Amino acid sequence: MVKIMMNERESLGLVLKTSDYQENAALINLLTPSGKLNLIVRGAKKINSKTRAFAIPLTLLQFEHTNNRELNTLTKCEVLDYYSSIKENPKLMFVAYAILEKINLIPMADQDDELFYQFVVDTLNLLKNTQYPDSLLAIFELKLLYLLGVNPRFNQCPICNKPVKDGCFSVEAAGVVCRDDCWNILTDLSFNHTKMMKYLYTIKLDKVDENFLGLVSQFIPEIAEVIDRYYQRYLDFTSQAKLIGQKMSAEPKSKML
Repeated sequence: MVKIMMNERESLGLVLKTSDYQENAALINLLTPSGKLNLIVRGAKKINSKTRAFAIPLTLLQFEHTNNRELNTLTKCEVLDYYSSIKENPKLMFVAYAILEKINLIPMADQDDELFYQFVVDTLNLLKNTQYPDSLLAIFELKLLYLLGVNPRFNQCPICNKPVKDGCFSVEAAGVVCRDDCWNILTDLSFNHTKMMKYLYTIKLDKVDENFLGLVSQFIPEIAEVIDRYYQRYLDFTSQAKLIGQKMSAEPKSKML
């Protein structure tokens, strides 16, 4: 990734979502190295406006803004990455929007989120060229559970509270249930799939490459389904991007032509 030197007035940000603001402006929500930020983009709704490109979700910006009021205005901006290869590929696009959806679950906060910002940008950089976007999405979703405060218990059985090395994952128990207690509660993944789920949760992103994503892809359908049910149970969240993507994938090609 290109490292950019910034002065005190400059910042970086990923556009998460956009909404209309007044007659010709837009309000953008950005993920920055310092947390989330809302900014007004003047003229963004005008068809021929140069600022229109700054108000498109999934766009990486380098920008300056006013800093004298509760809701500030974008004053200078440059697009660093349009993520065109993602936006031009429907499969990658739906995965990217599933990522943005989940980032929006994190509340606005005035805190140092530089590591999380870099994690998101690095994930999108991997997404640009991968043939296994579902594997990458599963890694992102699992790691995000920690920030959302509902991370599963992988090392200690939720039933008996004893350390667990081999067990089965249970959505109901919110973690890995040991072999002795597997018979006392509904479990959702086999021993092997549970081991892989834990590995995806703990692996560092800089260790993830295309070969790794391909190797784990055989485990992903079952793990992804369990992740979706976990988000639904503990966050009351269902991904609309995933639902739309699944619906389009299920449609006959003749209807899509």
